[in-house]
Amino acid sequence: MEKSSKNTKLLVNVGFIVLSVLLITYFLPETELQIPECLRSYTVDAKWAYDDYKAPFDVDHYPDTAAAVKKVKDEFVPTYERYDENSHINRLATLQEIMNAHPEVPAQVRTAILEKVKQCLEKGIIDENTSKMKYIMEGEEKIPTANMYTAEQVLKKLSPLSPPNSNAEIIINKISAEEILAPNLAKNEAKSAQVLADAIESARLPDGIVSKGTVIVRKGDIVTPEVANTLGQCYKIMVETNEKESSHAWSWFAQCALVSLMMASFFLFMYLFRNRTFSDYRKMIFLIVFITLFIVMVEIIVVKVWWQIYLVPFALVPIVITAFTDSRTAFYSHMVMVVICSIVAKDRAEFIIMQFLVGNIAVTSMYEFSRRAHLMRCAFFVFLGYSVVYFSMTAINKNFASFAEMWSFFTDEPYNNWHNFLKFALNAGFLAFSYVLIFLVEKIFGFTSTMTLVELSDTNHVLLRELASTCSGTFQHSLQVANLACEAATDINANVQLVRAGALFHDVGKIENPAFFTENQYGVNPHDALTPMQSAQIVINHVPDGLKRASKAKLPKAICDFIAQHHGKGTTKYFYTMACKANPDGEVDPAPYTYPGPNPQSKETAIVMMADACEAATRSLKEPDEATITAIVDRIVSSQLKDGLLNEAPITLREISIVKQAFINRLRSMYHQRIEYPDDVASQKSTPHPAEAD
Repeated sequence: MEKSSKNTKLLVNVGFIVLSVLLITYFLPETELQIPECLRSYTVDAKWAYDDYKAPFDVDHYPDTAAAVKKVKDEFVPTYERYDENSHINRLATLQEIMNAHPEVPAQVRTAILEKVKQCLEKGIIDENTSKMKYIMEGEEKIPTANMYTAEQVLKKLSPLSPPNSNAEIIINKISAEEILAPNLAKNEAKSAQVLADAIESARLPDGIVSKGTVIVRKGDIVTPEVANTLGQCYKIMVETNEKESSHAWSWFAQCALVSLMMASFFLFMYLFRNRTFSDYRKMIFLIVFITLFIVMVEIIVVKVWWQIYLVPFALVPIVITAFTDSRTAFYSHMVMVVICSIVAKDRAEFIIMQFLVGNIAVTSMYEFSRRAHLMRCAFFVFLGYSVVYFSMTAINKNFASFAEMWSFFTDEPYNNWHNFLKFALNAGFLAFSYVLIFLVEKIFGFTSTMTLVELSDTNHVLLRELASTCSGTFQHSLQVANLACEAATDINANVQLVRAGALFHDVGKIENPAFFTENQYGVNPHDALTPMQSAQIVINHVPDGLKRASKAKLPKAICDFIAQHHGKGTTKYFYTMACKANPDGEVDPAPYTYPGPNPQSKETAIVMMADACEAATRSLKEPDEATITAIVDRIVSSQLKDGLLNEAPITLREISIVKQAFINRLRSMYHQRIEYPDDVASQKSTPHPAEAD
């Protein structure tokens, strides 16, 4: 049956671990080629505010595109085409008609004018705008404009051909009026636009390659457009690489493998070294759920605002876990979470080092989380830890040449990194939420934190005040048991705060019938009028009565365990012995004289059981010297061991021996003999010693 229970717990924990791995992996962002922050936030024509940036791979080198395009546009020559042959023939025909209409002009002059116009038409007639260009493109041929003519230039050449009184000027004027000399070359808009577009595209092509490892820009240099082009190519290639679907399956597999490995290591740690916690469903569920939800929260934050990861209060994890388990479990859980979260961190080495130190600080400073001052102290050291690690890592990476350079890096533009310390301060401030988280965990999982135990240890608690006013003797007994048990708990590294609180409340059930317990009796013993069985039942009932009062007062289960287990399944030996004496010939059933139990299930409840019995017994000693105290402590603890009351508690014989010695030392100091002054002697003679036994 016990083996089956262990197997069930093992399967449940494995199931939660598997679900945790799947959930964490699901929310992990797809693995990407890390795009540095500098490629996202640089400014053209401003200083490069980062370290020297080297090409992460071979990348094309681009010139200053804007300047190259401007140059192409400035130097571009449109494409022109001559009018068709019909236009040329028509112009010459029109010119011939003009010549024929003026026979009075000498034939020699008409022939000269005709030849000159024909020659100019063949060379090409252009307009004033075209004449400003050095050459034009005719097809694939460059034709200088110097060999072409405008209409005005042709008319000037014709003027010398007109002799005086020859009427040749009439012909020349008609040539101008008929627009025979209009430009016979036209701009081809479509082809010119295409040629220009091709030229611009060519200007935008790379003119070389920047090899991997070559410095693209150095710290403090101006980011020129040419450099910006190369940086843009690096960014573009990284984005395109991240968008390749083929890489996602392998990245998911790698992420899942790493998360599985870390969660498996956590599983084995708990199974091998924290088996008590591993066997506790609630605690394992709490640990797995808490770690998983925190990691998922970090993943979501990084995806949305990836640069704000240092605002996440990672120290909350060890603080909250320490409040309910132990420091080693808290630190191991913290490191598992940190390694998984480093997948999404920008600077993984710096992140892990920083969180390792902060986790140590949190666990160490919150070892006794019982006062608000402890949390303030923890927050201060967390801020200090973050700041020191950040400064140290920065100094190592940047290798500052002087104090002025370092100061400039943190305070001046364009670096201005002082705001990182503000992030660390806000991070430390977020630790105040640990109170809220601890409260929620207590309510959801039914745990009891150290802070709650400290609050319960306050003797001003309503139930303890009622115990003090109704059962003053029991209240004093509880105080002494608490002091005695805490001494022993400290020596065997048990939970001292839990022991103190449990010891203070263990006898609250006596409030129902205070007079039936000897520490509250003053001369009259109501048991004298009862049978041994009736007396035993009244005494035994202080356990269920105490549980009822604890439930009404909403005490945590951890405290109720002390009420139920501080007598275990032991017997009320005094009344059982009285019953046996009253019935010497018969066999007395021990069941009515036996406490309901259960026997102590933890070190802490076992310590309180031993302390309760030893304190009650030693108070009735007439001569409480060291030998007598040692003998009675040995007898009581040996009797409990013999009766099997300590068999179910995870406490070793060596620890029991340490507990016994702690009891002896404490009781000896409590009952040390003093010098008897006359008043003391008189007081002792006039005051009877009270009876002290349950």
